[in-house]
Amino acid sequence: MDGITRLQKLAFLTNELVPNMNRVGFYDDWKPGKYGPYSPSLGNDVDALVTRGLVDKEVVESSAGYAMDAFKVTPQGEKEAMAIEERQSKLAEMIKKSVVQKYARAPLMSLLHDVYYMAPQYTVESEVAGTVFGIPRRQE
Repeated sequence: MDGITRLQKLAFLTNELVPNMNRVGFYDDWKPGKYGPYSPSLGNDVDALVTRGLVDKEVVESSAGYAMDAFKVTPQGEKEAMAIEERQSKLAEMIKKSVVQKYARAPLMSLLHDVYYMAPQYTVESEVAGTVFGIPRRQE
């Protein structure tokens, strides 16, 4: 997965589009951030998964030329994820249909566009909202 922004937005969409995510303790601490909604606890959990060796993290250069974190599930992480998926198979299938199939390969700007239109209240701190909404920047 390329970038924490993409991960945060996919998790946000999961929270918004899949019914009853709150019943399984999914993230509910969404706040406006530099790139729209973000969950501090999701960020902490990603760091914990890296520390436990379930996810690898490396800094890569994006196609736009900036540094970003890339994440990859390790074999042990995949094993644990599969066990969770088996226990929550109905929920996993809903997530795949509602979020993964539609957004996993979408360009980041397309993902941000849908998130920003779905939840404009989380764009108040965004540094890219003008670009996402197609509003030219003011020259100072």
